[in-house]
Amino acid sequence: MASVVAALSPLDRHTTGSQWRGEPLKDLADGLRERGDVDAAIDVVVAALQRAVETVRAGADPGTAVTEATWAAESLALCSRAAPARLLPAMLPLLDVPAAADEVVSAVRHWAEPAPQAVPALVRLSRGTDETADRALAALVSLGAPEAGELLAPRLADRPHALEAAFRRTLGPRPAPLPCTPVLLDAVRARLAVVTADASTPRERRSRYGYGGGLAAVNEPVHLAGLPAGWGPAARAALPELMDALPHHPLPICRALAAVADAERDLDAVTALRAHAGTGPPATRQAAASALHSLTGDAGPLIAVLGAAFGERGAARDQVLRAVAALGEQARPLLPQLLALLAEPSETRTVLDTAQAGLTAAATVWELTADQDVVLPMILEGLTWATRPWGHRTANQAAEVAALLGPAARPAVPHLLSMLDRPETVAAAARALVAAYPGDDRPAGVGLADLADRVISSVRPGAYLHSARGALETLAALGPAAFTPARRERVRLLADGERRVIGSGGHTEIIRGDEEFRAAAGTVLAGLTR
Repeated sequence: MASVVAALSPLDRHTTGSQWRGEPLKDLADGLRERGDVDAAIDVVVAALQRAVETVRAGADPGTAVTEATWAAESLALCSRAAPARLLPAMLPLLDVPAAADEVVSAVRHWAEPAPQAVPALVRLSRGTDETADRALAALVSLGAPEAGELLAPRLADRPHALEAAFRRTLGPRPAPLPCTPVLLDAVRARLAVVTADASTPRERRSRYGYGGGLAAVNEPVHLAGLPAGWGPAARAALPELMDALPHHPLPICRALAAVADAERDLDAVTALRAHAGTGPPATRQAAASALHSLTGDAGPLIAVLGAAFGERGAARDQVLRAVAALGEQARPLLPQLLALLAEPSETRTVLDTAQAGLTAAATVWELTADQDVVLPMILEGLTWATRPWGHRTANQAAEVAALLGPAARPAVPHLLSMLDRPETVAAAARALVAAYPGDDRPAGVGLADLADRVISSVRPGAYLHSARGALETLAALGPAAFTPARRERVRLLADGERRVIGSGGHTEIIRGDEEFRAAAGTVLAGLTR
């Protein structure tokens, strides 16, 4: 089949004028994959890519052939874990084709596939002056290529995509910062000084490409500050520039100061953070107080800021309460306000944000008081959301709080049992049941093996990362006794199967999210095997 497709490529030309015209190569590959013939799907797309390369090398206009083949490859890579390693080598020759280079660069950057063979071409492209050069450097950064930092340092002003890639690599879910070399640190300091001067004296910034305005210019201080925030004390030399930038970009700079400064030696930084924690907009005050707490351990200013923010409503209140929860025992001065929030009538919690804020407060109150009578009503209220449209996230949060209570949450068992029949709530409910009956092989009369089957079945292709990770946490909580070799094999397929599990979320985040899920599933499987 692959040879036939190669001979006919591009397939799009054969459907011109047809009422059924669509994306024939992509549709063919998707159809083969969906019927279980992934190898054939990959072979077909590889053949189309090779044909596109031959067309270009023969001097023909790449046109439809390249577009059709690269789009089919991108679509297949989003669904198949085996596809990137086999598709990428066939795509790399297209790096020499200006009309196709961006598509290949994007694949190298986002497919989470090691591609050392792409580095020479990416280095060559990154030396240009256009957006393709920026994207090529961003791909080098994402790959962790040794050349990336050296290439980025002299061009920070004109490489917004590459700087963003360095930021995400530094402060992402699995941090792997570029090395804090003297040349890159000096470049960040110099560029931060320019950005600060521009903020002090507004004027139009011009460059051949890059931060001439728009969202990229707004994000530049965030991305610049993110690098020293990830480097920590190794970037302490940047302290003067960070201090100068603090009044103009307080949110990202506060985080950087908390990571870079030394509480005993850098008293000016401590003083500045304390001052910002006492004045200004609430978001700035909270950022400064959080940084001060992280740097010195002094929770007083943060307690004051969070306490004053309890009057917020909706999502803003839930964010405040999550910051309170992170303080642990240090949040005790806010206990009266937490209790008052829980005492509000249920009629005040008729939307998702207010219900979730109440549950966040309940979890903190339990940690501080272990008072079942105060916390349990909020849990029972939250569990009723399971039957409401889009209410599963609130019900799952309520089940997570119930798990904290352990046996004290047994009055919630009827609600939890009903949640076992819903794929979107079964994992959180099962985890709460296991916590309510520790050591019992039939919590609330449901066997651990039955719970394992239900939870594994709830993890389906197309899942969101958060919900899929929650299912893994439940499988780990069930323990090895719940797993026969056949059930462990089902978990192994989550980790090593060909089909991606994560399929929802941002287009460029699906593959990296699936890779994160795979790693977590492998860890859980190792624990169940022991």
